[in-house]
Amino acid sequence: MDKFPVDVPKRKVIKTLQILGFRIVREKEHISMLRENPDGSKIGVVLFKYGKEDVFQKFVEDVMSNVKFLSLPLELYGDVVSARKSLNLDFDDAYQYTLAKYHGLKIVTMDKDFDRI
Repeated sequence: MDKFPVDVPKRKVIKTLQILGFRIVREKEHISMLRENPDGSKIGVVLFKYGKEDVFQKFVEDVMSNVKFLSLPLELYGDVVSARKSLNLDFDDAYQYTLAKYHGLKIVTMDKDFDRI
């Protein structure tokens, strides 16, 4: 595994994530950060004490600013249960199926569980 270059200050990476709504939940050999979304979902990030902060910084700038996070309204979580039962999917697949249906999206996957849908 490659080693992270250390030319981006850790504080700069942490500040960037804090701007994105993350907060530090643990700081030991790794820094763990968490963002709680309005819908109650959570996104966790682990920053290595020694690492590619510059790569992570670039990821945040390139990807996070161009990503739209989708979620389901709480009243549709019953549809996740229905999809799980009627299509015999695990929770993750049932959630993705319901999410795609709600947002009018097509699922593109190599997951064989979706072959029969």
